[in-house]
Amino acid sequence: MTNFDNLKFIDGDFLTTENLTDMIYENEGSFTQKGQSMSFDVDGKDITVNYEVYVEGTIEEESGDYWNPASCDVELTDIDVTINEVFIDGELVSLDTQDFLKVEILLKNNL
Repeated sequence: MTNFDNLKFIDGDFLTTENLTDMIYENEGSFTQKGQSMSFDVDGKDITVNYEVYVEGTIEEESGDYWNPASCDVELTDIDVTINEVFIDGELVSLDTQDFLKVEILLKNNL
């Protein structure tokens, strides 16, 4: 049994918050990115989580004028993570609801 309360982030291949805001702008307010992954360590075990992320945001652009420069503000309004697979030391596992929610929150916090 793995204690998902003590997961420590190691590495991953995922979009960071800065990348998410850029992608919101490029995709006019929302997008889904598949093929994301994060790796964690707990008690010497390697935990790898593969997931996809859906992001929504708002874009406020001001064209500016002679006295004021143009500006753009992008704000994240919703991030939804869908966990596809969880591996512990390379073995595919199923999580109970409580552990699933812990991992989901941890993914969102590390974006």
